[in-house]
Amino acid sequence: MKHNVKWLIERGSLWGRSILQLQKTEAILLVGYPKTGSTWLRYYLFLLMCQKRANFDLSIDRMNDLMPEFAHESFFREWFYPQIPVLLKTHQKYYSFFKRHKALLVVRDPRDIVVSYYHYSKGVKNIDYDGSFSDLLRHPSMGLESFFKHYYSWKDNADMVLRYEDFKDDPTETFSKLSEFCKLTTNVDEIQQAITGAGFKNMKAIQSRSGKLRSEFKEGHQFVRSGKKAQWIDLFTVDDLAYYNLLKEKYNFHLYE
Repeated sequence: MKHNVKWLIERGSLWGRSILQLQKTEAILLVGYPKTGSTWLRYYLFLLMCQKRANFDLSIDRMNDLMPEFAHESFFREWFYPQIPVLLKTHQKYYSFFKRHKALLVVRDPRDIVVSYYHYSKGVKNIDYDGSFSDLLRHPSMGLESFFKHYYSWKDNADMVLRYEDFKDDPTETFSKLSEFCKLTTNVDEIQQAITGAGFKNMKAIQSRSGKLRSEFKEGHQFVRSGKKAQWIDLFTVDDLAYYNLLKEKYNFHLYE
C-alpha cells in the first residue's frame, strides 16, 4: 500500500473510510484476483438470496448496487440481506486489517486468467493496451506475476480456497461449499435453481441488458466472453510456459499440476 493505514484514515480517503467501515462490519470476504469468476459467483449468491422475493430486479446492475466491494462506494450502503454477514468482494491483496474476517479465496488457472485479461484489455475502453499476448504475460500489473503475488499474500490467510474449475466440473458440490461458507441455509433444489440462473447463457443475456457494462466496452466486446478451461493452450509459446513454470516454483503454487 502506498501510504500506511493511519495516514489513509486520517486523510479520509475512500480506502481510509473503507478500513474504518470494515472495523465495524461483520463481513465475509469474497477474495479473487480479477478474471477469476467473481461476477459469476456473486450473481449465484445474489440469486440464492433473492429467490423468495417476488418481482425482484435480478439484473447485474442491481447486484452490483446491493452486493458491496471493498474500497468502493457500494460498501457504505445498507446491507440488503441482514440474515447473514455482509458478503464483501475484494480483488485486493491481503492486508492485516482483513484479519478478523473470514475469507474465501477463489483461484483460477493463472494461464487462463491472463488469456481472459488479454481479451478484456482489448475490449474495455479504459485500458489502452496494444501489445502482444506474450508482452501482457510479463506485464507488471496485468501479467502472471501479479496473480502469483496476490495468491501468495492470501494463501495462508484465507479460511477456504476454491478453484474456479471445480465450479465448472462439479457445480452442485462446489456451489454448496460456497453457500455454506457464506452462511446461506439452502436446500439442493434452491442451489440448483441458482446454478441454472447463473449459467453461462443467462450471464451473457443479463450482461447484454446492462447499460452500465455495455458503456464500458468497445463495440462488439463483452464482459462475459467464454469462461472455458485451458484456453491458454492456444496462446502460450514454449517460452511463455517456461516463464509460468518459473513463477510457479518461485511462489510455491501447485494447484494445477
